[in-house]
Amino acid sequence: MNAISSTSDEELVALWRELDADPSPMRYQQAARTLAGRSDLAPVKIGFLADITVQPWLPYLAVELAREGFAGSWHVGPFNAVHQTLIAPSADEAEALANCDALFLSLQLETVCQPLCERYLRLTQEQVEQHADAAISELMGAIQSFRQRSAAPILLTNFPRPAHPMLGVLEAMRPDGQDAAITRLNWLLADAARQIPDVYIVDLERACSMVGYANARNAQMWQLARAPLSSELMPLLARHTATLLRAARGVSKKCLVLDLDNTLWGGVIGEDGLAGIKLGQSGAGLAFQEFHKAILSLYDRGVILAVASKNNPEDAEAAIDTHPDMLIRREHIAALRINWEPKPQNLAAIAQELNIGVDALVFFDDNPAERAQMRAALPQVLTIEAPADPSQYVDALMRCGAFDKLTFTREDRQRGAMYQAQAQRKELQAQAVSMDEYLQRLHVQAAITAVDEVSFPRALELIHKTNQFNLTTRRHPETALRGMLESPDYALLILRAADKFGDNGLTALCIAHHHARDRVRIDTFLMSCRVLGRGLETALLAEAAAWADARGAAQLEGLFIPTPKNAPAAEFYPRHGFTLHETQADNTQLWRLALSESNLAAPDHIHPMQEPQP
Repeated sequence: MNAISSTSDEELVALWRELDADPSPMRYQQAARTLAGRSDLAPVKIGFLADITVQPWLPYLAVELAREGFAGSWHVGPFNAVHQTLIAPSADEAEALANCDALFLSLQLETVCQPLCERYLRLTQEQVEQHADAAISELMGAIQSFRQRSAAPILLTNFPRPAHPMLGVLEAMRPDGQDAAITRLNWLLADAARQIPDVYIVDLERACSMVGYANARNAQMWQLARAPLSSELMPLLARHTATLLRAARGVSKKCLVLDLDNTLWGGVIGEDGLAGIKLGQSGAGLAFQEFHKAILSLYDRGVILAVASKNNPEDAEAAIDTHPDMLIRREHIAALRINWEPKPQNLAAIAQELNIGVDALVFFDDNPAERAQMRAALPQVLTIEAPADPSQYVDALMRCGAFDKLTFTREDRQRGAMYQAQAQRKELQAQAVSMDEYLQRLHVQAAITAVDEVSFPRALELIHKTNQFNLTTRRHPETALRGMLESPDYALLILRAADKFGDNGLTALCIAHHHARDRVRIDTFLMSCRVLGRGLETALLAEAAAWADARGAAQLEGLFIPTPKNAPAAEFYPRHGFTLHETQADNTQLWRLALSESNLAAPDHIHPMQEPQP
């Protein structure tokens, strides 16, 4: 069972439920027709270059894109002409691909590296490696040619293992077998893809393994129409592709909000008591403990955990703190709402406490009535359709893909500890008699450096995920950001913050552009709300002003583009002495600061970071 899209209404919920129960070609075609023309879906056009017939798969992809909030449209390029079209497309083809938001590339192993498919056992190990290296080099050369003309994200399928291994039962025991060679080829492909901006791997190999290699390929349709994707494979591959495309566009959730009774344990704690709930390493309690393990794997990826439960706080907290088989403990939970208030109200409070939007929340609750109320009151929250059987909870959570993203940074690893430290900061602030005393006792530290290869993934993540204190919310793709990094006319400054309670990580970014002889313009200025109010934004702005002054600029310009979410940033420029120069037709505000009249500097309470971490 998949997650329900944030654009869901009850009609869509019913559609997804029926489709998941019967993922047949007819159902997908009906669903694609039902979803066509919805105005609440964001349009995305995908180009296809492949050596297979992709048309039978498109209804599946349309439906799964809609589940992720997109309305898909297509351009299908010439059949089995992938390399030629990437390198030297016709004028019409070049124009069509230039109008696509993403490019899907799919090549079969027999096209890319035929020797690995046919008579593999006649090859020496050296020949196997030579063929694989040459195949990847040729493919990446073609992709590089396309990249010179287009910055569109490229979704590239890898290569599944064959249903019938060449060495039969011996295959798994031979390091020089065909399976091992294909595994190495896929690693080469992934490594090469990482070297080209915005090229991502669609894991066709895993999708085939999930449905079974023998079930993944329709031999008859391959022979009749060059359409080998089976009806079992197409829904799963479409789901993977839609999730990847969403992640490539920087759209992912941040916080998982969990119910307790019959969700994190079986039974009702207020009625069954601590000894009566089902939670353990065997029997009925095992499903819930395995669910805990899946949740903690998300926590380790940087997902924030919260609880919203209708319960007596004393009973529920006793289970969290003392039950011997409880794996999710208080230190993992960033926000607790255990009361009898409506859950939509509690989720809004959780979002406010964590300084994130309600659209960053995912809600998991076993109760259908609570889920329906959440969808009606807070449709921005992604509400997972929890299965009736707890043994299916893990699959429902992990397959939703809501938290999937295309970076994994140091900040992700430490996010749980960061939110624990945040509670200590709030306690210190409550004890302080003034904000000045709080900031002095907090011992705020900062290090501002130029973005480099180490900090680049985090900079890209901040650009795509920061909404509230983000003055322009420009979502620069990786290709564009790397171009800025290489240009001497741009400064990409990233700020790491720390204090007496710990390292906050890389939390703020400024992109400044020397766009005119005497003017530097701030293209992007953003900061995580976790560290707002400590003067760090002033320190970063002062560094940008110093860079502009060193370049000989007389004025520092800043743009503010209002959005429904970035109201907290609206007063940033006037608060720092900027004057409004003009408001453009699209409400974009241009602010200016005369550097000769400015005294911008980091606040006195901010100390240099002693040992900035890489």
